[in-house]
Amino acid sequence: MHLLDFLDYKTLLVCECVLAIVFTFVILWLKRLFPQIRGTYPVALSFALMVPATIFMALGGQVSPAISVLMADALALGSMIAMYAGLLHFTGGRDRQWLLWLLAISAFSVVYYNTEVTPNVARCIVAVAVVIAIIQLFMAQALFQGSTRLTQRTALRLFGVFLTILACISLRVAWHLYRSEFPTALAEINAQQTMMRATGIFYMASAGLYFLTISGRELAIRQRGDAHRDRITGAVNRLGLDLSLAIEMDGWNGSGQCFSIAMVQVDSLGRILQDEGQAGVNATLREVAVTIGSQLRGTDVIGRFTGDLFLLVLSQTGQEEALVVADRVSAEVRKLKLLTNAAPITLSIGITESAPNDSTAKMLERAEQAMVLARQDGENCARVVLAPEAEMNGADSPASATA
Repeated sequence: MHLLDFLDYKTLLVCECVLAIVFTFVILWLKRLFPQIRGTYPVALSFALMVPATIFMALGGQVSPAISVLMADALALGSMIAMYAGLLHFTGGRDRQWLLWLLAISAFSVVYYNTEVTPNVARCIVAVAVVIAIIQLFMAQALFQGSTRLTQRTALRLFGVFLTILACISLRVAWHLYRSEFPTALAEINAQQTMMRATGIFYMASAGLYFLTISGRELAIRQRGDAHRDRITGAVNRLGLDLSLAIEMDGWNGSGQCFSIAMVQVDSLGRILQDEGQAGVNATLREVAVTIGSQLRGTDVIGRFTGDLFLLVLSQTGQEEALVVADRVSAEVRKLKLLTNAAPITLSIGITESAPNDSTAKMLERAEQAMVLARQDGENCARVVLAPEAEMNGADSPASATA
């Protein structure tokens, strides 16, 4: 007697369908209440596709395999890829949906051949189980990569481990059927189908609860972020900068992932104040903040440090990469034009990189020194000041980025 013989396959399908309906409506309702939540529509689509998929599975034996098996597997694979797309909204990283769609089409071709040409349910299960496992491993990889740069590290890693376990279970089902030389015995096939359905329920329940958890945490972070926002420029205020620096310093001390900061001063604000008054200065600072922010990654932070100074917190970025960012930012800001003066807006940028036994106070001091050097060298440039330990290891300081 198989371990899962006590489970009824149709009952599992009903449970899976109910879960899919519940999570679809809950997630769409959450999106209506909080439109700013990311990844909602792909995740809701993922659950919604499982509703007709389970219905087609339940119709197996009552309608032709071309309808029940093909449609069910196509919808299930589409659901997995939609979930992967939703996770990418949170984790970032390289989007490989094209590869997953290619694998899904290949599995669909195998299923079609083994339902319409030479019927063999075991081969269909193997093809779908392998592709589902690969998609789950892609999800896990995205979660593990995202955990190195996002604040919700524990939640990302735990779900990544869970998806890896589910992928191993799916591969176990495929390997068992392959080693059994694709059995045709109904009892053996039903046992493996039951295993896949039980795994699907665990996956769906955990995916829905996980999405609701990280969405709730993101809402809390966003609400805290609103309290940390500068009302004039829209950039993070000093309190928010202190929090971002503390998070990056904690990551540096814990995992050794270096980061850089850049202190940015807008040149010639005195001339702007004389020509356009304080309203012109505020407008300039706001435009500069928006332009700089558009050139940064989602994991980076721009904040208003003091009146005319901005601070960039560049996650997992060394000083050489920070110089590239400074080049890009300066070039974009120079494209801005004042309302009453055609002179370009330029920036003086001071950069430093985290070092062993470092502190945020030391880094801010070095960034300010580098910014002063940039102003002394004629403005419209970037300079680097590193910690003494880094300079002894062969890094050049100061260094120029823009002219």
